Amino acid sequence: MRNSADAAAHRLPKQQVGADGPESALPVREPRLIWSSYGRSWHVVDTAPLDPPRWGHTWQLVMLVVTVCAVGTTTLIATLTGHVPYGGALVAATVLVGALLWVLLLPARRRVLAVPAELRFRGVVICRWDYETHYDDPLTDITHYCCAIEDPASHQAWSFEVHRWSRPMFSGRKNEELANRFRVGDVVDVQCSPRRRQVHRISVIEAVPR
Repeated sequence: MRNSADAAAHRLPKQQVGADGPESALPVREPRLIWSSYGRSWHVVDTAPLDPPRWGHTWQLVMLVVTVCAVGTTTLIATLTGHVPYGGALVAATVLVGALLWVLLLPARRRVLAVPAELRFRGVVICRWDYETHYDDPLTDITHYCCAIEDPASHQAWSFEVHRWSRPMFSGRKNEELANRFRVGDVVDVQCSPRRRQVHRISVIEAVPR
């Protein structure tokens, strides 16, 4: 069983890509199921999208806790002294912020912690694709070279932008060296920090014939 020739011809959301080369590439997994024979057995690899929650990060928790404490303190002072108006509104604000913390931020925090802080594995490239972005000042075309790498321990694939190549707009030039650095079937060592959306190193261990 093989993937079709068009399986890799997809474009990733711009907001998930923004790295300046392999030292700071972003995990940008595309949602698809891909067949792989890595490890001498056919299996399906989950390439569900890695989109860390916008909520649940440490600084957001700290800010919200500080807000709860400030509103709660103000409410207490208003209740005890009677000099601060709208005491009922302050109580309602405290309850609302607390509910936001409990219902929205804490579950999101658990999802953030579920993404590995550090990851090191030996896997295989199961998908390769390129796409282009354009900038008007100066007139520049940027080619993004990406690949998806299977983690055999979880049968999931992590995708990375491994290269970025700029050239004058409308030049039509290509960089074959960068385009061919990783190919489907290459076995690679990967060291990355998915929670921080960074890849530290991708090294080819066994390359397919070029």
